[in-house]
Amino acid sequence: MQSLLLQPRLPCTLPCPQHSASPLLARRPLLATRTTLAVQAKPTRAAEFRSLSEEEIDQQVEECKKELFRLRFKIARKEAFKPSDVHWNKKKIAQLLTVKREREVEKGVSRRESRLIQKRKNVALGFGQF
Repeated sequence: MQSLLLQPRLPCTLPCPQHSASPLLARRPLLATRTTLAVQAKPTRAAEFRSLSEEEIDQQVEECKKELFRLRFKIARKEAFKPSDVHWNKKKIAQLLTVKREREVEKGVSRRESRLIQKRKNVALGFGQF
């Protein structure tokens, strides 16, 4: 029996009343106190975007791309974020661009012409060369 040595017990890290003054708990801030999460609107369907004008579609695509950019910075800075927001924004961009392309197909615009038009818009805005 003498070969058994009693080791000192470590304080538990549970937030119970008897250990609430534990130095381990005092050093660990809660995640909720550090940051707050932004709440996104519910996912939408591509059918809901068919009523939008072409300018509104372009504006929403731009907003979603800006939000993706912000989310990438949150990921890099190891801030709290919802991974579903990245997926949701990518999906919304794809739906918006699909509706835009469907309209171009109805007008008879080929894929090559569509890309050329988009490239000219970007050059006019100061992004890239033609």
